[in-house]
Amino acid sequence: TYIKYNLYADKDVSIRIINLHGQVVKVLLKGSQIEGTYTVQWDGTNLAGQETKQGVYLLLIETHEGVITEKLIRIK
Repeated sequence: TYIKYNLYADKDVSIRIINLHGQVVKVLLKGSQIEGTYTVQWDGTNLAGQETKQGVYLLLIETHEGVITEKLIRIK
C-alpha cells in the first residue's frame, strides 16, 4: 500500500499503522520533513517484520497541528 501526503510547511511527522485495539503495528516514519509531497509504503508487515493478518487497521499521520486518520483494510 502506498500512502501519499502533502506537507505545506516544514514539520515533524509521525506515520503509524495501528490495530483496532490501539496497538502500534508499524511505524512508517518518524522525523522532520520539509514542505513537499511524499509517499511512504506499508508492505503489510508488523514491527517484527512478520506479515499481518487480514483485517482493519488505522493509518495515523500526526504533526504538531493534529492527526489525520484513515481506515485500511488488509486483504490477502
